[in-house]
Amino acid sequence: MSAPYNPVYVANYVVHYANEKGKSINNLKLQKILYFIQARKLVDSKKPMFSGDIQKWKLGPVSPDVYHTFKMYGSRNISDTEPVLVSTDDPDAIFSGYEIHHFNSETDISNPTDRTLIEETVDKLIDKNAFDLVEITHQHEIWKADEDKINNGGHNISYTNDEIKNFFTNSDDDVKIWL
Repeated sequence: MSAPYNPVYVANYVVHYANEKGKSINNLKLQKILYFIQARKLVDSKKPMFSGDIQKWKLGPVSPDVYHTFKMYGSRNISDTEPVLVSTDDPDAIFSGYEIHHFNSETDISNPTDRTLIEETVDKLIDKNAFDLVEITHQHEIWKADEDKINNGGHNISYTNDEIKNFFTNSDDDVKIWL
């Protein structure tokens, strides 16, 4: 398996890595770290790290799939990885056409370069306060462009991969420091 990965696979890798390092991570911080992972991968290789949308929410970038997977933690620390329902061709699957996939750090993110990019990004951001990361993402023009719509209840406003890549590629060093 290679990028783009299932977004929950990447989130599980982040959670696993943070927990291994003895660092706390909640859903809000996880969302911002995923955004920076996606940005870094897009800048480095022009390809996304994970599939699916990153949406513009009031508290900044959010992967809805990941948010819903981990929302039961609320604002508490995420203590463990979560299983993922994935499609399968296995006729004996418990759910017709689907199976439950449990996290595997070696196979879910199989490319060592991708694992390194994730780990380096987590190392850079894990000790930041989640709300400081929110504030940083709120300063990005690609979020600010839709701020009024977002604050007035707009939903399903997504970043595009090109928008993220172009923003981080063409930004000054203050923005690039997070990559």
